This record gives sequence, structure tokens and C-alpha cells, in this order.
Amino acid sequence: MNYKTKRILKTIALVLVGALLGGAIIGFTDIGEKLQPTRNDENFIVVNDTYVKDGTNDKGVTWKVSDDGTIKLYGKSTSADSIVVQNVALKAGTYTYSVGNDKVNVDMYYSYVDANGEHYIAGTTNDTFELVEDTTVQVVICWLEKVSFGEIIGTTFRPIIVEGENPGDFYAK
Repeated sequence: MNYKTKRILKTIALVLVGALLGGAIIGFTDIGEKLQPTRNDENFIVVNDTYVKDGTNDKGVTWKVSDDGTIKLYGKSTSADSIVVQNVALKAGTYTYSVGNDKVNVDMYYSYVDANGEHYIAGTTNDTFELVEDTTVQVVICWLEKVSFGEIIGTTFRPIIVEGENPGDFYAK
């Protein structure tokens, strides 16, 4: 083979290798996107304009909100406080509230006021509740007197409310 032919073949080979590598990289990107979990679409708590945003309060706590709605708290608390995550309008029915927090020094709860003006608050995970009428439920993260003030808060929340008596998963299966 002459020099010119070798050069053309080498150029074609490089273009083919580049195309193959490019395709492989694009394929890996697609695989990576497919492996990322997606939120459970049965969750009535929806990440939208009314969902809590990143913030810091005057009590020493900072929170960061991920695109999927995961909330992470950081800092040292100086007193009890709370953060409203979202007000969720629900139809009359049975629901289960759960949250995947990984520390016990901070609670997450929901609250609502019924037609008779009775105020209900619950803070347990996998808590089933029944609404006898359409109601707005407030989802709140709070830290109360049981927190040793000055203690570092480092916890993650993944709040979910689903219809029925079984707790839902934050991510779709």
C-alpha cells in the first residue's frame, strides 16, 4: 500500500472509532438516566411551585431540596422550629402518610382542621388517616423540645401521602 492509501484508511478508522465511542458514551448516558429513580406518581405531595424551597432560618438550620423532593436538613438548632413543606388538598377518603427520615431527633408530621374546627396532628411514619370531607393537609418538618439544642441536625426526608391503608414508596418501582 502506498502512503496516500494508508493515510486514507487511517482517517476512516479514526472516524469509525470515534463514532463507536460516541455511540457507547450516548448509550451509557441513556443507561445512567434509566437507573436514576423517579418519584412515585401516586404521591399526593407534588414538587411544584408550592413545595418548600431551599432555605435557612434564624435558628441555625439550613435545608436543601432536591429536584425529586428529597429534603435534607443541616445545622445546629438553637430552639424548636418547623418548616412547612406543602399544603396538600385531598378528597374525602383514606390515606397513609410516611416519611423516610434517618434520624430520630427531628419529626415530620401532617396536620389538618376538620369541618367542626377540630385540629388534628400526627407525626408517626406509616400513619393511616381518614378524611370525611375534602380537606387541605399541611405537611411540616419540625424539631421540638426533645432536640438537644446545639445538636447537629443532619437528616433526610422523603415525604409521601398515598391513598389507601398501605404505605407508599417515595420512588416508583
